[in-house]
Amino acid sequence: MLKIESVFDRKLIVSLVILLLIVMYSLFRSYKLNTEGVYTICQVDHFEAADSGVSLYIDVFYQGKKYRRVADSFCGNCNGKYFFVKIIRDQPEGVVIFSDKHPVPDCILNDSIPEQGWESIPSCK
Repeated sequence: MLKIESVFDRKLIVSLVILLLIVMYSLFRSYKLNTEGVYTICQVDHFEAADSGVSLYIDVFYQGKKYRRVADSFCGNCNGKYFFVKIIRDQPEGVVIFSDKHPVPDCILNDSIPEQGWESIPSCK
């Protein structure tokens, strides 16, 4: 049987277990976003750049509610603009995938957002 000889060995094992759990949780969230994710609309409130990274404050619209989220994305000139985001259907306050490559066209902004979002990014008819 394996003997843990020192405090260093114990700390190393605990650190590795914690790291493994974090990685597993991250993979689970990505899997859930890919399998249960839907597209909806968000509006960029403001963007902040800092030494430690970037924060993009967005309002996500889903099922008639507005959720304030922070995305780790760069979008320097996006304040007030609308974009598509991908969220987990039963956790709209959770993880979001934001991309400034998907602005919402006016023809879609003029329609109402479907209660359950879209399976893929919609286009104008």
